[in-house]
Amino acid sequence: MYPKILRHLQKYKPILENKREAQEGKLPWYSMHWARTKDLFEGEKIVVSKWPMSNDFGYSNGDFYSDANTYIIKKKPAIKESLKYILAVLNSSVLRFYFECKGSRRGDKYFFPSELCEKLPIKPIKTKDEQKIHDKLVELVDEMIIERTKLLNLTPFIGDKRFIDNKYFEDTIPDFDEKEIVHNLGWSAARPIKQNDSIKYSLGTIEPDNFVLNKVQLIEETLFEKQSSLRLVAANGNIVELHADLKIIELLKQLIEDYRGHTLKEILEDVEIPLKPNTMETKKKEISGEIKSVTKRITQLQNKMDELVMQLYDVKL
Repeated sequence: MYPKILRHLQKYKPILENKREAQEGKLPWYSMHWARTKDLFEGEKIVVSKWPMSNDFGYSNGDFYSDANTYIIKKKPAIKESLKYILAVLNSSVLRFYFECKGSRRGDKYFFPSELCEKLPIKPIKTKDEQKIHDKLVELVDEMIIERTKLLNLTPFIGDKRFIDNKYFEDTIPDFDEKEIVHNLGWSAARPIKQNDSIKYSLGTIEPDNFVLNKVQLIEETLFEKQSSLRLVAANGNIVELHADLKIIELLKQLIEDYRGHTLKEILEDVEIPLKPNTMETKKKEISGEIKSVTKRITQLQNKMDELVMQLYDVKL
């Protein structure tokens, strides 16, 4: 034990020795909780929140140390079925129907008490036909893990991170995280405002450290001014205008809005912008195509698993 922690706890030893577990010799006096065994958090396991939006079970095959709001399901040695087969069943439309009937709702979430998880209706495999379905489900889960990993790698570009939690995706793309996309372009395609030749501005006598942003105003091009402008208004009334192509200015407005209360120095050094107007749209189309491809494949895999589980349980939903 760490000596400083021990010295601190010894102040309360007379109280701690009176705990039931300490008196019965089940735990030492300095132990505050029933510790879980380390191997529970290691290796292959299924993970689910106590408060899921639906029957959303995850798979982990490494070290995963969760808190008390998470259930971990591990396979006993006597169970011959693959844990990935169990995962496919748990995430299926059949088990979703089961949870809707047996589970309880708390607002927009389910509550999974431990007794419900202990009685999950997982069908044991007994026949050759059932074994074929079992093996196919395991194969589909392996494919699903690959596709889910691809989607996870695209998550930084997605504005609403909850989008990736869906099992069935429509042919729609969520709003993008513009800042993350620009950052991903790299130095060859995007630079901070201060080092970006596509953006023109003049500070005059204004000190960037003393300019605290209060308001952002878009000024579109006119017959006399072919470039669009973004007017930055400081708390003390000082004004700085940024001039660039309209697409660049519109993007600048989105990104700079988050810098209200920050100094102009921070804005000029931190806000990255593409060097060319069309770079952002090209990158968005690329990411959009990847998201559509991955989410379409995830939906196909989930539908196939649902069909096989319904066949296994001899039900139609």
